[in-house]
Amino acid sequence: MPGFIIADFGGMSTALSPKTLKANIATYAKNCEVGDGRLKPLKTTTAVSPNPLTTSAQSIYEYTTGSWFEFGMDVDVARVPNAFDVTNKVVYTGYAYPRITRNDIAVGASPMPVASYRLGLPAPTVAPTLAVGGTIVADSLDDYRSYLYTWVDAWGEESTISPLSTSVNVRDGQNVTVTFATAPSGAYNLGTGSFKRLYRSNSGTAATAFQFVADVPIGTTTYLDTIATAGLGEVVPTVTWVRPPDDDASDFPSGQMLGATTLPSGAIVGFSGKTLVYSEPYIPYAFPLNYRYTLKDDIVGISPNSQGLVVATTGKPHLAVGHDPASVSVLELDEYQSCVSKRSVVDMGESTIYASPDGLVLVSGNTVSVVTEAIFTREQWQALNPSQIHAYRYEGKYVGFTNTQGFVFDPESTEQAWVFTDVSAACGFYSAKEDALYVANGSVLHKWATGSELTYTWKSKTFESPIPMNLGAISVACVGTVSVKIYGDNVLRSTTACTNDTLVRLPGGYTASEWRIELEGTAHVDYVKLATSVKELAKVV
Repeated sequence: MPGFIIADFGGMSTALSPKTLKANIATYAKNCEVGDGRLKPLKTTTAVSPNPLTTSAQSIYEYTTGSWFEFGMDVDVARVPNAFDVTNKVVYTGYAYPRITRNDIAVGASPMPVASYRLGLPAPTVAPTLAVGGTIVADSLDDYRSYLYTWVDAWGEESTISPLSTSVNVRDGQNVTVTFATAPSGAYNLGTGSFKRLYRSNSGTAATAFQFVADVPIGTTTYLDTIATAGLGEVVPTVTWVRPPDDDASDFPSGQMLGATTLPSGAIVGFSGKTLVYSEPYIPYAFPLNYRYTLKDDIVGISPNSQGLVVATTGKPHLAVGHDPASVSVLELDEYQSCVSKRSVVDMGESTIYASPDGLVLVSGNTVSVVTEAIFTREQWQALNPSQIHAYRYEGKYVGFTNTQGFVFDPESTEQAWVFTDVSAACGFYSAKEDALYVANGSVLHKWATGSELTYTWKSKTFESPIPMNLGAISVACVGTVSVKIYGDNVLRSTTACTNDTLVRLPGGYTASEWRIELEGTAHVDYVKLATSVKELAKVV
C-alpha cells in the first residue's frame, strides 16, 4: 500500500472495528455535514429577534407567525381543522387534563397561551325534575314524555346527555316546568354565552329519539315548556360524545389523554395507557367510546402517516390503519422494538423513527428495522441515554438531543450518516410552513443551521500497510482551512494546516504500519490523499 485516499465522506460508526470500516467512514464525527460526499461544517444556530420566549421551555409551538406557545413540560399541540374558522383553535395535551384554546384568549403577553379551557364537558349527572301544570283540555290525548339536557359552552361545544327524567303525562292545555342542576365548576367555558340545551321525547317512551326544545341560559334553573310536538327541533346528536380522558381517575384510571395529533379526516387522536382515543371528525371535544382501540402494551408515542398512525409501545410497534375513526384496523408488527422515549417519536414523512433499547428504529409500511445497528452496538447505544432523546425532522434528517449532546442522523444515507454536534437544545419545533427548525435552550429561541460555521472533527478508520512505511506526502482538495493530524501506530506523527488545495511533504525519520488521520476545521474538503512520496500520490485513487 503506497498510500490511501479518503473521499466521499460519510458519518461515523463505532459498532465495527476501526480496521474493518470502509475508507470513508469515520470512527468519530462531530459538527460536520457529509450528505453530498464533501466534508463540510454544520452551522450554528442564530437567536430569533425579538425573542418570543420568557421561560425555560420544555416544549414550544409556533401558533401564528411570531406568536409562540411555551410549556414547562412535554406537550403536544394539534390544530382543529374547522371549515371557515378564523379563531385558530388548537388542542393540547400533557398537562393534568387536555385543553383547548383559540386566538382571542391564547395570544397576549408571554408566556403564551395566556388562557385555555378544559377540552370537553362532563356529562350532567343529575336528571331534570318535572312539574306538570296548566288545565287539561277535555278529551285530549295522553302524551307521555321524558326530558334530558346537555351543557353547551360559550364556543358552542356540547356535552353528552344527562340522565333521563321520569316520564310524565302531558295533555293538551298543560305545560311542564323543568328544573335543572347547577353547572359544574372548574376550568370549563361555561360563563357568559353558555347554556343548557333541553331535549324531550316525542312518543312517550324512553327509547325514542329526543328532540330539541330550547336553549336555557346557564344561570337559569327552570324552564317552562309549552312547545307543541310539531315545534320540536333536531334529534340530540351528542349521546355518544364523551369527553377525552382527563384527570378524573374514577372515569379514566389509565390517566389523561396524551399525544394529541390531527388526522387528515379532521379527527383528533391521542392515547391513554394502552388505548388509542379518537374524536369525531371536526368535533375535537367529542371522543365516543366506540372510537377507542386498545392494544396489549402501553402506548409511548404516536406518529401520523399516509396509512393512519404508527404506534410505538412498550412492546411491539403497531399500525393503526385508517383515518376514519369509526373504521380503524390495528395491526401488530412482528418486531420486539419498544420505544424508550415519547419525545423521540418523529414523523419523517413516509416513515417514523423512534428510540428503542437497541438503537433508532425506522417503521416504513409494515417494515421495522434498527437503522443504527451498523453505527452503535447495543452497549454503545445505551451509553448515549436514549431515554432522554427528543428529536425533530429537518431536511429529511432526524435531529436529536439528549441532556448532554446533540446529533444529526440521515436515514436516507447508505454511509452511516450519523454525526454529533455541540449544539444543545431543551426542545424544538419544525415549521413546515418555513421548512425551518427552531430550538430553545433556556429562554432563548434559536433557528437551526443559520449561523456561523462550527469547527468540525472527523476521525478516520485505521488503515493498515503490509509492511512498515513512512507517509511522506499529503494532498488535500479543499476550500478553506483544515488541520490534518496524522497518527502512525497510535503516535501523533505530524500536524499540517491545509488552506485551499494543498500538497505538502511530511516529516520522515519513522515508519509505521497502522495509520489514521483526524481532520479539524471549517474547510469544505473533497478528499485527502496520503502516500510515501509526492510521486506516489498520483497513483492513489
